[in-house]
Amino acid sequence: MTNTNRRRARPANGIVLWEGESLYDGAPIAIIVTGIISPSRNVKVGPSMQVWIVRTDIDPVQAKKAGYDGSICGNCAMRNGACYVVVVNGVLQVYRTYKAGKYSSLPDTDVLEEVGLSRWFLRGGAYGNHSAAPFEVTQQLIEAGGHNGWCLYVHDWKTCDQRFRHVAMASCETVEQAIEADRMGWRYYLAILEEESEEALAALAAAGVKPSRCPHRADDPRTPLCVDCRLCDGKRDDNDKRAHLWNPVHGSGAVMKGFHRMRASLPVLAA
Repeated sequence: MTNTNRRRARPANGIVLWEGESLYDGAPIAIIVTGIISPSRNVKVGPSMQVWIVRTDIDPVQAKKAGYDGSICGNCAMRNGACYVVVVNGVLQVYRTYKAGKYSSLPDTDVLEEVGLSRWFLRGGAYGNHSAAPFEVTQQLIEAGGHNGWCLYVHDWKTCDQRFRHVAMASCETVEQAIEADRMGWRYYLAILEEESEEALAALAAAGVKPSRCPHRADDPRTPLCVDCRLCDGKRDDNDKRAHLWNPVHGSGAVMKGFHRMRASLPVLAA
């Protein structure tokens, strides 16, 4: 963890957990946790703390336009128009608040204590891959603030520090990826195009890695939120037999078009 000299005048709703060089390309990045006091009200996740990974030398809108978001997203296939995160909204505000020095940035134990005192669920990777930073950063965050549950996904599960599989889901976009993730000891979360779902699920069942559907339904308020479900927290150990998960792709029209473009460039189903 980083110990900086910035001080705060009053308790903050967010903290700077870590600052350092991206493991992807060496660029300066920071991991920021918000919602510690007043939680996010994400309609799918529920009241929660949010974890953001941002470059510290360029705002996220410009970073995305210039292709510098690889410093925090790696080679994620979703970067080219398929990502549901709108950086001009929450991510940009987090970056500006960080640059204004309004987030708590104290000695390590104090920062982790603030997270640990929060009553809220922990949503990892609201923007960016946690694997852009050393695994120990995420490990300490979960040990301190994961007592109310957490969800976390990584897109570079093939190449990242494999200890992440114990706290995060492998984010997959194809049947082949899902099968490989299972073989590597991950639990996966598979996003499937609605028109592919029947064939994809049949192929997964034939491979012996049948997932369960995410229990949340946007049109049914009786279904659980992430804060209720808590299934997307990785494979705790080799004895963890909880199901993999899948969900139909959803998002704005632009996101869906982007996902179709991205999906067309990837293998679809194994023969």
